[in-house]
Amino acid sequence: MESLVRTTRENAMDSEMEYVGKYMGWQWLVSRPAWIFLWLPIVAITLMHYSTGSSYHWLHDIFRRFYYIPIVLGGFLFGLRGALAASILASLFYIPHAFGGMLLGETALHDAHHHLADPLMNTDPATTMQKLLEIMLYFVVAMITGLLSDQQKAANTRLAEALEETKRMAQKLVESERLAAVGYAVGGLAHDIKNMITSLDGGKRFLRTGLEKQDFQEIKTGQKLIQRSIDAISHLVGNMLTYSRGRKPDWVPTAPSVLLEEVCESLAPAETEKGIKLRCEVIPPVEPFQLDPIMLQRVVVNLINNASDACREKTYLKDEKPWIEVRGFLKNTKEYIIEVADNGVGMTEEARKNISHAFFSTKGSKGTGFGLAVCQKLVTEMGGNLEVESEPNVGSTFRVGLPVSKQSVDRDATEV
Repeated sequence: MESLVRTTRENAMDSEMEYVGKYMGWQWLVSRPAWIFLWLPIVAITLMHYSTGSSYHWLHDIFRRFYYIPIVLGGFLFGLRGALAASILASLFYIPHAFGGMLLGETALHDAHHHLADPLMNTDPATTMQKLLEIMLYFVVAMITGLLSDQQKAANTRLAEALEETKRMAQKLVESERLAAVGYAVGGLAHDIKNMITSLDGGKRFLRTGLEKQDFQEIKTGQKLIQRSIDAISHLVGNMLTYSRGRKPDWVPTAPSVLLEEVCESLAPAETEKGIKLRCEVIPPVEPFQLDPIMLQRVVVNLINNASDACREKTYLKDEKPWIEVRGFLKNTKEYIIEVADNGVGMTEEARKNISHAFFSTKGSKGTGFGLAVCQKLVTEMGGNLEVESEPNVGSTFRVGLPVSKQSVDRDATEV
């Protein structure tokens, strides 16, 4: 938008400022553009016209029409006043040549032509009506060209002003959306931080009560609550730093199946405490290829946490249990697929379209919206893609596709 406004303004308004604003009043008459494109061409055409013999009818026709060039250029450069000035000067220069026979008399002109052999005494052999019509057309073309040029410049000026206004409105809209997004994120952060503080406070109370009563079970419960809060704070801060900082992937040969199993193994106990079954299915194990294990681990952890939140928000039937399943498989020789599926609350079509936007959360004010935005950012940086299939009250499946580069892995393995 900014480039378009600048280009339009330079092409439309700058020419107006240069040729009209720069030469106030009648100063444009002696400006360099006027001399180059108007006055000197008219003088040159006049000299060629005057020096051409009367017997060369076709040359006179050409030179007579050459005057339209500076007239049109005058309209383009200086508007109506430039076109009219060029047509007046062209007419004044052309009239003596056109009607020289009437002014000097045919006999005097004939003697001058045959005896004095002065080429400047030649006259245009066209008929009187043709010459008068030509002069009239000079002014008609000047009026049309000048008026159209002025209208076009005025339209370009209005367009530039409208684009500038659109730019200002767009900036205000972006700013308002940014403020709304920040407010939305602050609300989500406040909710998460409040939950963490509540959990820490609960853990502190369990520890204090356990120490007073010498109850090791309460001490253990308090320790778990505090550790869970610390992990949540670390996860939130990590997501914020990951999203705000740009980092190139650190490519190393990585076996994704091993990484997925390790992540599931580390998160399974916490999910079991929430009543959620976390399963990992890798079919079949895949040889190492170029990946950033830290990036991939954060993506999988975020997707599992998101699935866990979706499961906890759903009210299940008596014979239904919440579950999360992590799958990894080689789709073809060029792409490795990681799926994180759940039977949670699912998402609407509108929510599904906005999941990659920063600060957008399917949990409303209860979420920050960082998790999925971080996943999208990291997957893109690794050259992959992130897709989602979801149905309200049925569940969601997040699908990560990562490119497989065996040649680079083989080269790195050889170098090692």
